[in-house]
Formats: sequence, structure tokens, C-alpha cells
Amino acid sequence: MKKLILTLLLMTFLTAPGVTGEELTPERQEEIVKNFMFVTGQGDRGRVTSLRQEVSAGLEVPLKCGTPAVCDFVQNYHRLDKNLLLEFGAAPESLVTRPALSDSIVSASGKFMIHYTTTGEDAAYQSNITVGGVPVYILSVADIFDSVYNNIVNVLGYPPPPTDGFYPQGSGDEFDVYVSNLGGAVYGLTWMDSVFIDGPASTRATAFMEIDNDYQEISIYRNRPLAAVRVTAAHEYFHVVQFGIDFTEAEEGRRYWMEMSATWMEEELYDGINDYYYYLPAFFRDPHASIQQFLSAVDLHPYGAAVFPIYLREKFGPEIIREIWLRCGENTGPDFLQVSQDVIDSVTSGALDFATIFSEFVRWNYFTGSRAGIASAGAGYSERANYPAIPDSVMAIRQEYPVFVPAPRNPLNPHHNAAIYLRFEEVGTISDDTSYWRCNDGAYPACNDSTRVVDTSLGYDFFHIDSFMNAGVGLDPTFKQPWGVNVIYQLENQLDSFEVENFLLPGELVHYLNIPNPRDYRTIAMIFSPASHIWQNYNQYSPIDLAYFVFDKGSVDSAYIDRPASVLTPYPNPAVLSEMDTDSVYFRFQVPTNGTSYPVLTGTYLVVDIFSVVGEYLATISTDQPNIFQGNSAHGEVVFGWDLKNKEGRHVASGVYIAYARLFSAKKDGQLLAEDKVKVAVIR
Repeated sequence: MKKLILTLLLMTFLTAPGVTGEELTPERQEEIVKNFMFVTGQGDRGRVTSLRQEVSAGLEVPLKCGTPAVCDFVQNYHRLDKNLLLEFGAAPESLVTRPALSDSIVSASGKFMIHYTTTGEDAAYQSNITVGGVPVYILSVADIFDSVYNNIVNVLGYPPPPTDGFYPQGSGDEFDVYVSNLGGAVYGLTWMDSVFIDGPASTRATAFMEIDNDYQEISIYRNRPLAAVRVTAAHEYFHVVQFGIDFTEAEEGRRYWMEMSATWMEEELYDGINDYYYYLPAFFRDPHASIQQFLSAVDLHPYGAAVFPIYLREKFGPEIIREIWLRCGENTGPDFLQVSQDVIDSVTSGALDFATIFSEFVRWNYFTGSRAGIASAGAGYSERANYPAIPDSVMAIRQEYPVFVPAPRNPLNPHHNAAIYLRFEEVGTISDDTSYWRCNDGAYPACNDSTRVVDTSLGYDFFHIDSFMNAGVGLDPTFKQPWGVNVIYQLENQLDSFEVENFLLPGELVHYLNIPNPRDYRTIAMIFSPASHIWQNYNQYSPIDLAYFVFDKGSVDSAYIDRPASVLTPYPNPAVLSEMDTDSVYFRFQVPTNGTSYPVLTGTYLVVDIFSVVGEYLATISTDQPNIFQGNSAHGEVVFGWDLKNKEGRHVASGVYIAYARLFSAKKDGQLLAEDKVKVAVIR
């Protein structure tokens, strides 16, 4: 494919936001070049051929949009190893951009210049079928772009993008669309070619576009290419509109909001094509991945994440997407999440915030596919039956109890603005020969299905309680962000009927969820979503920790009723290593309980300082650290261990040590509830 050299594009990006002098690693440079060569169909195809398989992940569709790869390449061009460019077949002295095509027409509205050819590898689809000497395919492309413009600008109310007629390469005020052979790598791509057009603080940029000449390499559009043109025109022209509002809306190069909202625009304008269905599996099979995820320019997840703007549109109307974009354009840099928070606050008069609506969003994602028919009225996408269901394989499903999964060993820990799905099954069918969920320990001798348990300190006033399911979660307090919680109950006697509770929990330490009458339910699903409008909370390399546990007995235990706070004797003491199964000494704490034998406090802080007999400080263990929990935590008895190491990680020698243990009501400014000092003997 012969192309023209355009140097203006390179020079205008050298000062664009996100372009720094930071050195790119060789791996990152190769990724940028490889992605660019792939989406533009250039260079050594042997080096990039395998990328299609990596990108498609078994789908019969290509990467939806080449725009992110183009932006990455252009923004970082001046920092790329020129030898690497040569290896991939890209001459370092040229930044190739606009195709050189022999013919062009202006659309009926006068707003688009469609560039095409009828010969060679770029020849338009069925070039021999013409009207007035112009291929019908090209005339249809022009009409489609006129329709897209009318709907986005005149109907949905977005501002028209700036024209590029002020410099020679723009070739006039019409928007330039190049119809060329993209080789099935992508549907289309949009190039920003002049940024800061209103001055140094400007967020607006001009652009031009490439779409495929026939779409015959994409099997689902073979012999019906105009359907592909429609979704591509909607997607790519919305990028043009976005660049005309705020081309800086990217978090450290992650253009997820651009891509998910451009995919949403396809659905908004062409509801019957549903091309985005092919990308939904990339989202639903990985619910722990953030909507902020943009691992590379060839990551499919952002296109499946179009369900988030679809959710916003179905809940608040199409205007909310426009309002978010317009407010993004008021400031330079990434502010989609903060703007979303502000817009949601505005349209609901302060009744909802981002964390709350995100919690509902992840609940909608539970009721799709095979679960679409059991969603409650008004809850869920209008097309949810056509969406894939979140696979059981990516949920934590438990059928046996007790269960305890500490955060470091939880493979499903979610990222910021994502979710973890837990499902406890068969809770209503546990056999009578077990003590699970049973009120049979003598605390209430007349305990039966009519027992009333009242506890005003916790705000409970339960009727007909025969048992509790006592579950708990430990939430990562790192960012102090709220966690959305959905609890979805499947009734035992009506398996197609569900009850839903939802609320927010502060992201701090342990919370107990006491569920009365669990035998009324076949399954109890819980969805936890750490969500906030602070985009910096996302780290693609580090999910947010969540521990969870369910105890084998959810009944009232008379032995733990109204227990005071206390520090109990450590064990084993003396610690004779040759006689022990573990290499730890355990310290026990009792959190105060109420009349139902459950803790009255959450978020307590336990700490033990270890000293030698001469007062030399050796180590500290606390609930900040991944200690081994034992004991009856459901009823406030917490046990964790000292591994007999000092602060440097070395084993202590045989001898006598002093442990100073304290129990606080909270980590910061908490009340001291109990303390004790005890000698611990270690014999190796």
C-alpha cells in the first residue's frame, strides 16, 4: 500500500500530554512497534502474524479499533530505537500516514471527503458496480457517514469536530475518510494529526480516518460489508468527536473510556447489528478486571467493557454520556471517573454516587445469559439474554463448610472498579445430622422455628430464627474506598425467585454478615466491588485484597454470650519445637460479644510486641500482617501466631521472652480494650 509522508503529525505530538523523556524498555518499544505495524498492515508480516491469534483469542473477529496503537506509536516515535523500526520494516526517516488513493467524492451533506480507488489491493468492494462512474459501495459509505454525523451531532447533541482545512494536508474542510485495504487486522483506525489547535492548554485535535475497502477478511461480514461499515463509522467517527472535545482523556496511555464509549455509540446508532456481542466474552470471563484495564493497544477487554456506558445509558438516558464527555473537555488530562461522579451526583440530586451505581452495575452483570430470566423487574440490560453469563469457573463457589480464604491466597481478588463474585450453594439442604446453621447448642433451650432473637445493640430484631449463616469478609483498607456489596438470595422453595440486598461497606478490616434462616435459601451469592472515582487507585499489577470465611455453625453459642474483651494465655508455652507441629506460638484475643454470642465490634486491632528478658525489642505481630487465624472467630475469639522470628526475619534462640499484647477497638485512635504481659519460653 503506497502512502504519503506526513511530518506534521509527528511534530504536533512531541509536546502532547503523556509524552515524556522517560526511557522506554526494549520490551515496551517492541510492543508499540509490533502493534502499530499490525493495525496498519505494514512491515514484516512474519513478525506480526501471530498477533492476530493473540488478539482474537478464538473469536472470528479482529481487533475492533487500531486507534490506540496508532496513538501509542505516534506519541512515542521519537523515543523508539531506529534499528527496531528497520527490523519491522518501518523506515525510521518516515512516519507514514495518509494513503495515496486515486479518486475521491464529497458526500451529499458536503461534510465528508471519501478517498478510494478501483484498482490494486485497495480497490473498493465490487468496484465494477457503479452509479455515475462511482462504485455503489463508495456511495453507500458516503451516505453512512452523513447519517452517523446527523445522529451524533444533530440528534445526540455532540459538538461537531474541528476541521483540518487550515493546513495543506487537510485538503479542505471536509473530513477525510480513506477507504483502503486494512487486511482484516482492524475494522478501522483514526489518526489525530494536529493537537493543541486552540493554544497550549487546548484539549482539541483534528483527525482523519481509515476504514477497510471491503471487509471480506472478516468472516462474519463476508458479502455484507455495509454492516461493518456502519459500526465502524459510528465507532471511529465518535473518536473524531472525542478528539474534538478532549484528546487528553487517557490514564497514562490507557484510553479505555474512549474505546468503551465508542463501542457504545455503535449500539446507540445501529442497535440491530450488535457487533459488540463478539467482544463481551473478553469482559464477562474476567469480572475481576477493572473497567480501567487497558493492558495494551490490542487488549479486547475495553470493547467488552462497553456494557458500562450501556448501563449508564439505560439507567440515566443517552444524555449522560454526552455530559460526561463535555465535562471531560473542561480540563486537561484524565478525569473520566471524577467527572462521572460529579455528573451522577448532579443528575440524582446527590442521591447516588459512583460507588453506589457501580455496585448496581456489577449486579446487572450477574443477571445475564443463562441467568437473564431471573433478574428482578427493572434490573438488568434490555438485551441481557443475549449477553454471555459470567462463567462459574471465575466465581468462588462453595458447597462445603466451613471455608476460610485469606487474602494472599485468594486468586479472585478484584482490581479497582471491578468485582468478585462468591456463591454459597446448598445452604438450605444441609442434612439434619450436621450442626451447620442449627440452633441446637442450648443457648436457647426452646429454640425452634418460632424463636425470636432480639439484639438492640446490633439493630437486629429477628423473628422465626432457627439459625444463622455467619459469614465474614476482610477488606483491603489501603485506599479507604467504599466497597459495594450485593447479597442475592435464591429461595429454596422458589428456585426461580431471588431476593436482593445491597449496601456499601467501608474498606477496613473485617465485617461480619449474619444471615438468618439460611435454610430458606438454595444459594446465597455475594458480590463485592471496590469502586471509586479516584483513577489512581487502579494498579494493573496489584488487585485489591479480599479475604472471606464462612463458619460451620451459625447458631447462638452460650459459651460466648456477653464475653468481655480479654487477652488470653498464649500456647504452647513453653514452646518446645521438637514436640510442635508448627513453628509458631499463638496468642488469643477475645473481642467483646453480645447476647447472641456475636462480636459487638468490627475493625478491632490486635498487636503483640516481643522483647527479650533484658528489654531488647525483637518483633511486632499484628492484624496488619498475614497471620494464621484459628479459634472461633465467628464469636469473637481471634488467634494469630508469632513465627519465632525477630524483625530481621531470623529465628530467635532458645530462651525466655516477654510478650506485651493489646486489643484496641480500632487501629487509629482506638480505645484500649484489654492488655496483658506474659513470659514465653522457647526451647529449640
